Amino acid sequence: MKKILFLLLIIFLPVVSFGYTSDWRSFSSAATSKTSSSAYIQIFNIGVLSPGLSTSAGNTSVAGFLAGIFAAGDIGGPKIENVKVDGREVRAGDYVMNNGQISATVTDSSGVSTPESSVGYDTTTALFSTLTGDSSYVVSTGALTYKLNVSTDGDHTLKINAKDSLGNASSFEVSVKVDSGDTKASNVYAYPNPFNPNLGSMRLVYNLSKNANITIYIFNAINQPVWKMDYTSGAEGAHAGYNEVFWNGVTDFGEVAGNDIYFARLVADGKRVVGKVKIAVVK
Repeated sequence: MKKILFLLLIIFLPVVSFGYTSDWRSFSSAATSKTSSSAYIQIFNIGVLSPGLSTSAGNTSVAGFLAGIFAAGDIGGPKIENVKVDGREVRAGDYVMNNGQISATVTDSSGVSTPESSVGYDTTTALFSTLTGDSSYVVSTGALTYKLNVSTDGDHTLKINAKDSLGNASSFEVSVKVDSGDTKASNVYAYPNPFNPNLGSMRLVYNLSKNANITIYIFNAINQPVWKMDYTSGAEGAHAGYNEVFWNGVTDFGEVAGNDIYFARLVADGKRVVGKVKIAVVK
């Protein structure tokens, strides 16, 4: 690619001189296909005569032409990466807090157009250029934050729409749930199951409808508690959305659990059992 650009520079550089500015624009405007040499000139012209720049000879200099070459390579929208809610990766169908904070990185080599880029949920969005307080967009780093203020429970769509200075657009959407009622746990399961403590730890996975203090109890087959662990609201194991915690098979008495059927119970805020799962230990 670099060799091709260098050859084009040699071939077309005289055309971009100060004396041939109008010819350059006339010739480039006639291009209709990116496979022809004139089409490449048209692409270069985007960089040389981009919106907001003067069409004077000063902007059609060799430096401007070179800038156009590099701008020509930017044919995609801004990169939208590391999208999280309250510092955690968000998955489709996850629960999020109604006042959670979206964070992401939005960058583009040609610059992000903040008056044309937006973030929000459903039909409630805000332009990057108008974000204030707990919501902001930092042009130099691409860091984006947005404070949610969802007033209704149910399904919602988080959205980020971004456009660069050349008009290239990109977007990100993910469907989530909001539930401001009592804490609920869903999709509770353990794996591997059966579980051999001699081969590693077991994972206990579940989704919570909101942040809550969670206590996990594990009982043996005769309903005797053998293990207990507390998780503070908002931490891993106790936050809205997908949670994953581990049990290495060692009881609170310092013994490796023997072959048996065990029962895990999730208790929210010390009051309600919100989830159960059966675990088989087989060594």
